[in-house]
Amino acid sequence: MHYWDANDADVQDFDGGARGPVMFVDSGQGGFFVFADFRQVYLDGAAYDCGVPVSDEYDTEDGTRQGFATCYMTWTEEGGVVVYEN
Repeated sequence: MHYWDANDADVQDFDGGARGPVMFVDSGQGGFFVFADFRQVYLDGAAYDCGVPVSDEYDTEDGTRQGFATCYMTWTEEGGVVVYEN
């Protein structure tokens, strides 16, 4: 576990598993996992724009969605990950 000052959160990184690398982010919003493509987009810069996760990912009619403090991300097979402002 390490402290992530930019988001005032504790983070635990995991390297393996059936879904590949994953991170667990524990903040004042609670503790949530960030998996796979969401994790990669988050680490590529969305973490600074979106803040900490506020939900685990969940299925929608169109694909998968995960909520963050100031945005949400969706994933579909056709479009991959898209970041939206709240």
